[in-house]
Amino acid sequence: MGAVYALERLARDSPRDQPTIDEVLATFVRTSAPHRHLSTLLSGYTSEPCPDQRPSPDVQAALTVLARRDVNHDNGATLDLSDTCLRKVHLPKAQFDRVDLRNSDLTRADLSGAHIVEAILINTRLDETDLRGAKLIHSRIMRAGLDNAWTDIRVRARCYEYPGVPDPSPAQLLERVVSKFCMEDQ
Repeated sequence: MGAVYALERLARDSPRDQPTIDEVLATFVRTSAPHRHLSTLLSGYTSEPCPDQRPSPDVQAALTVLARRDVNHDNGATLDLSDTCLRKVHLPKAQFDRVDLRNSDLTRADLSGAHIVEAILINTRLDETDLRGAKLIHSRIMRAGLDNAWTDIRVRARCYEYPGVPDPSPAQLLERVVSKFCMEDQ
């Protein structure tokens, strides 16, 4: 874990190295907490559901560092955390701009107050996740599991930037609008 926090200090001291450091930490998370889902099953892997436990301390530390990075130094790079088991991860007020969480399991995670901009949340499990106060802006949400998620999230989707179209309630947006209308627009 010391190496993870040393990388965070290095990224702060050398902003031009931040995208590389972010990729190293994201790769560490993907290889340490992989989620094998149906598409990998077809490739011959055995299916193992995500364990119903918190990520290991080193994975949690890497995610914490990634969640508090200065996104202004990302140079527009997407943070790839796809295909990961992140159940019960604790990331309140996470800064998850341009993060790819496709096919990931964040069941019972704490993402309260998270800032999630231009994220990819396709086939993402967010069941029983704390999303109170989270802001999802221009994020792609399709086939996401949101059963019993705690929400009062503030959502603004690309399809609602047209004049004369009122902002929907978060429930309306998550239930019908994002997956149907916003994705057709892309």
